[in-house]
Amino acid sequence: MPVFHIVLIKWKPGTSDKRMTERMQALEALKDQIPGIVSVHTGVNFSDRAKGYTHVGIVQLKDRDALANYGPHPAHRALGEPFREIAEDLMVVDFGGEAT
Repeated sequence: MPVFHIVLIKWKPGTSDKRMTERMQALEALKDQIPGIVSVHTGVNFSDRAKGYTHVGIVQLKDRDALANYGPHPAHRALGEPFREIAEDLMVVDFGGEAT
């Protein structure tokens, strides 16, 4: 059963559009680097209800085992530091998969 890993991003004030775009493209590129990823979708929020979170990434994985392998994977870990440099806050939600 698929699992969805959702990341909401609130950038630090003054972060350039270029840097935001680069980080989101790097997130999308994980699909070709980490086994178990089914799809990656990114986008820009357009509602006024997001409490300052402007970007979202949705990673669909095959199952909970794939999610467990996603977090410590070197490609995912390498993405983390560049995100933390320019993100004021990240909110992460995981759902789906079979109950354990």
